[in-house]
Amino acid sequence: MGLDDIYDKSTPPKETSRQMGSKFQSWINKGFLGADILDTKQFLKTSDNAVLRGSDSKLTLPI
Repeated sequence: MGLDDIYDKSTPPKETSRQMGSKFQSWINKGFLGADILDTKQFLKTSDNAVLRGSDSKLTLPI
C-alpha cells in the first residue's frame, strides 16, 4: 500500500446522514410538513398530526 492509498483510506467523506442531520432539524422547524412541533406533554394530548420535539435521550424508548 502506497502513501496515496493510505491517504485515500484515512480521509473518506462523512456519511450523508451525518452531514445532513442539522439541516433536517432546521427543515422540520421551518414547518414545511404542515404539522405542529410539540413538546412531550402537548404531543401526548393531541389527536392531530404533530412532530415530537426533544433531544435524542428524550425521544429514545427504553429497552
